[in-house]
Amino acid sequence: MKKRKIMKGAVLLTMATGLSLWNMETQEAVALAPANYENELASASELWEENLAVASSEDVVLQLADMEELRKVRVRQHKIEVRKAKLEQARLKRLAELQKCCGVKISEYDRAILERIVQAEAGDQDHEGKQLVANVILNRVTSKSFPSTIEKVVFSPRQFSPVTDGGYERAVVTEDTKKAVDEALNGVDTSQGALYFMDRRYSDSSNVSWFDRCLTKLFQHQGHEFYK
Repeated sequence: MKKRKIMKGAVLLTMATGLSLWNMETQEAVALAPANYENELASASELWEENLAVASSEDVVLQLADMEELRKVRVRQHKIEVRKAKLEQARLKRLAELQKCCGVKISEYDRAILERIVQAEAGDQDHEGKQLVANVILNRVTSKSFPSTIEKVVFSPRQFSPVTDGGYERAVVTEDTKKAVDEALNGVDTSQGALYFMDRRYSDSSNVSWFDRCLTKLFQHQGHEFYK
């Protein structure tokens, strides 16, 4: 009998304990946790809020950095656009000067002369080098110090060595030279107003001396030095 009561009591105790645990688990999980769990929750919450604040400040920093980078990009783009606008303005001004001297449409005859002398003088230069030689000849056409036509500028005595040494006649004009000449005739000009050029390696010493004494050197591009 005592055994039965003890067993019954154990069963009831087990059932009561289980029910109590079940209620606590469903009602308040924190009650089953260690005594300092609530403190740990609070600490975790504070840490989360701190991390959130740091993340937010980092986001602000990143946003400011992005804005600064965007500003720099826009400034660069603006400078490029301004430079393009200035180059186009200069090209149109140059084109107007050329048209005033050579007519609204340059003759095929003058174009062929310009292409051939550019090929003879700068056939071994890059595209810009060819264009620069064309620029110099056109600068002379628009200058009061030289003849006012391409033909007369090119065939003036002792001005371009290929005319006298046969290089002009032998020149075979390439497509790149034609394109460079076409750009020069349409106002593209990077010559800084140069009226002379020479290749010091192949020039007569007396000519080199005259260039150095009497002219102002503007710049050098590949083998050619440009003067005014």
